[in-house]
Amino acid sequence: MRLNGLRAGDNIILMDTNETATVVDDTRIEFDGTIEVEFYNGKELQRMDVEIACVRIAARTISSKWEDRLLTPDCIVTTIRPKVLKHTPSLSRLSITSSISNNDYRRKSLLKTGIAITLTPKYGNQQGDRAKLVKIIKSNGGTVIDDWFSLIRMEGDFSRSNKQWVAHAKDVKWIGKQSIQRIFLVANDFSAKPKYLVALALGIPCLSLEWLLDSAKSVGFRFDHY
Repeated sequence: MRLNGLRAGDNIILMDTNETATVVDDTRIEFDGTIEVEFYNGKELQRMDVEIACVRIAARTISSKWEDRLLTPDCIVTTIRPKVLKHTPSLSRLSITSSISNNDYRRKSLLKTGIAITLTPKYGNQQGDRAKLVKIIKSNGGTVIDDWFSLIRMEGDFSRSNKQWVAHAKDVKWIGKQSIQRIFLVANDFSAKPKYLVALALGIPCLSLEWLLDSAKSVGFRFDHY
């Protein structure tokens, strides 16, 4: 999800004052990165324009109000399909080729995919669960990402008396392996952990554990009860 996915009617928090406000006009986001909001200043209702870099969204708001902006398994296809043969082989050769392609298809359903994992402590054994998830990702050809900053360099600037750090699109550069063509975050719940918040800020899809498990099962990967 990207921050510029804000819509009129969304509740946001002004970073300067920590006051809650409501978005009343989102038509200028793509033009100049600003939105019009309204909020109560004492008993008086006021309106003002703010940059989206100066607002934040509470995690509970995303959980309860952003359902139609969340990615679902149906929206993401990670399967690398076997290449179509240019020439029709004999039946015996076709049988062998299909067998190899299917095995490769199962083994590399997450090929060229980097996945970061973040788990909240209220769900079971974090260390044991993480080890199982790492096994699933690697067995399906994926790459486990331990730190976003090993892939993405962000050279932002501090503003507002060093109380706020802002990175624009031009400040974000890819420094990871070229073999990784897409990145996701897998989590067992939304949270305020840095890895999760950075994913939200950069528009990296945040997916559930069920998506990863279902993706593995769909290509025939077998694993013990999770």
